[in-house]
Amino acid sequence: MASSRPARPRWGLRAAATGAALACAALALQLAAYIALETRPPAPRTGQVFDLVAVFGGTDDRVRSGLAWCRLGGGRAFVLSDAGPDELEDFFNAYGRPGHARVIPEPYARTTDENARLSGRIARREGFRNVLLVTSWYHIPRSYLLLRLELAGSGIRVATLSAEAPPRGFLRERIFWLEYLKFWGSLARWAKSCLRGHGLYPGERPLPVD
Repeated sequence: MASSRPARPRWGLRAAATGAALACAALALQLAAYIALETRPPAPRTGQVFDLVAVFGGTDDRVRSGLAWCRLGGGRAFVLSDAGPDELEDFFNAYGRPGHARVIPEPYARTTDENARLSGRIARREGFRNVLLVTSWYHIPRSYLLLRLELAGSGIRVATLSAEAPPRGFLRERIFWLEYLKFWGSLARWAKSCLRGHGLYPGERPLPVD
């Protein structure tokens, strides 16, 4: 008489397969979004004026590009996210002031998700209707997506200005793929700060612009 053995449960394999499929789909959607933002970015129109020109700090080229846009009359307010008053003055002495734009110091951000979080909170607090995000070509997808998440439901529109044109073969650039991977760490930190709900970032640094 043949012995009967209980069938092994298949729910674990199904759950693993479903999880893998969802992860692959998320990565594919992210890649499609990144490529679209590099090839067809939401660029500003010539002469367009923004309530806020938000530069995500990191390179001098980003600062120069944001200041130049403001000097052309394209910004009513200017923020360099990660620079306090003294650092701002150093940049202004080197590259000029942002025309007639009001300068808003923001010295607290240390990561891209914090750039987005604090710049977004400034835009909400001030009642701005649109924001020009200025950063490097490889940094635009991650920065834009995080800022859009921060501004979700606000009706605030976001355009992007790259400090330099992306290389023609940007998909072969190592830094593009590093940024692609960094998005998930930034998203996790952003979500964690939202879930806390008490105005503090990881590391318990206070957010003064609530």
